[in-house]
Amino acid sequence: MGLLAMWLRAAREHPERRQTAIRSAIGIGGLQLLWLARLALSGAWSLPSFLMLMLLELSVPIWAAKAGHTPWHVHHIAERYGLFTIIVLGECVLGAFNAVAGLIEVQGWSLDLAMVGLGSVGLILSLWWVYFLVPNAETLHHHRERAFNWGYGHFVVFGSLAALGAFLEVVADGFKGSSAYHAVAPTLAIGLVAAAVGVYLLTLWWLHRHIARGLAQVGWAWGIALLILVAVVAAVALGLPLAWAIAAVTAAPTFVIAVIEFERLKQPEMFRVQ
Repeated sequence: MGLLAMWLRAAREHPERRQTAIRSAIGIGGLQLLWLARLALSGAWSLPSFLMLMLLELSVPIWAAKAGHTPWHVHHIAERYGLFTIIVLGECVLGAFNAVAGLIEVQGWSLDLAMVGLGSVGLILSLWWVYFLVPNAETLHHHRERAFNWGYGHFVVFGSLAALGAFLEVVADGFKGSSAYHAVAPTLAIGLVAAAVGVYLLTLWWLHRHIARGLAQVGWAWGIALLILVAVVAAVALGLPLAWAIAAVTAAPTFVIAVIEFERLKQPEMFRVQ
């Protein structure tokens, strides 16, 4: 009801975008009725109906914008996405904390503990750094037409980080010797962590390449980062301790950061908005 009221007010106050605002109100209001009607469906239709309505929800802004884009503050929107990324990274911090606590519980203070702590913190900070390598706001300011792909692409960014936090919890339970995760092999545990980091890096590469076209020239760096992740999983399968593997995973995003920062100094024109 709150969104409906605001969109209807926007339709009244902004004649140039009245059709866009009305479309938004119709889409949001109609879908809320469908969500309520979904409660009457049988259990077999629960997942299919959810997926259908979810896709319809995500399509409302695109459908409304076909009548004309509403004004929006680029730097404010870019900041919101960046802050939400940091919030989701907080889930990874919790997972890292639990991994350290689990190792203390089992082994006490040790070199392995230091590797888990430093590796986890280093991984989270490097993932944060990779996200902010490209000035999203400045680029979107010059190319607002790229905003929808950039915005919707963040579903994968947020999802991969949330998955990473969950997988670090699996690693933590593995250190604690929890019976619930007793059957999880170290290779599988680090494989899940590496997969989440890999999806995150691939998505950021696509987003950065989409809005800042010059970064296409350093696409090879992201490829090598993925190979590093594969190598870490293989090393664990060959006997590398899980505690050391967490730190090794950090090498993937760190490599990307080093290459891009070096190229930024060497060829600053590559990072100009295109």
